[in-house]
Amino acid sequence: PHVVLHPDGRVTGSTGCNRIAGTHSTDAERISFGRMAGTMMACAAGADDERGFLDALGAAARWRIDGERLELLDATGRSLA
Repeated sequence: PHVVLHPDGRVTGSTGCNRIAGTHSTDAERISFGRMAGTMMACAAGADDERGFLDALGAAARWRIDGERLELLDATGRSLA
């Protein structure tokens, strides 16, 4: 799974099985994702991982960059993804 945050507020990526696209809003510490659209391919494996990744995007409230890694955090600072 991965996401690409575009400067114009779009987000694209993959859940590991399906492609996703939507919107994001960020500032220095906060992040939120709008409603995501995705392909509807049947995935033989990884459905739980996909749901977990989408849930993490929905719960993300803060973010930070560590090297080349984006970390998504909830409002309390707990790591989500």
